[in-house]
Amino acid sequence: MNKKQLCPEFFAHKKRGAYSYGISVDLGNQEMIFLTGLAALDEWGNPVFPGNYSKQTEYIFSRIEDLLAEADATIYDIIRVVIYITDINRFDDVAKIRNKYLWDVKPVSTLVEVSGIVKEGCNVEIEVTAIKDKSDTKLV
Repeated sequence: MNKKQLCPEFFAHKKRGAYSYGISVDLGNQEMIFLTGLAALDEWGNPVFPGNYSKQTEYIFSRIEDLLAEADATIYDIIRVVIYITDINRFDDVAKIRNKYLWDVKPVSTLVEVSGIVKEGCNVEIEVTAIKDKSDTKLV
């Protein structure tokens, strides 16, 4: 199996363990891309927009775009999304931003309420899986 770790410059100095922010796996004519769960953390590991579910979701999707770009993929290549939130009553705040990014894509999706995210002040975490045709040259 041929795989490549994804780590754009923004993430390069934040790695804190035995994991990758993303992995691209060569499947012949396609690449499958797995992104780790991303929370709204700045480059120093501090929460961004604590308590603001909408802004955290927007921030995370911008980072997802960065990681996908490292694999020459886009939002349109996403096939699966898992979203973790700390308060299910804030679903509408998250869904509004999720739909903004994924309305035309319509990947399978799971939403889970959890008791906490990686760091106090983080309320949303999102992980995605994408498949990209190697011949694709789609732009967002």
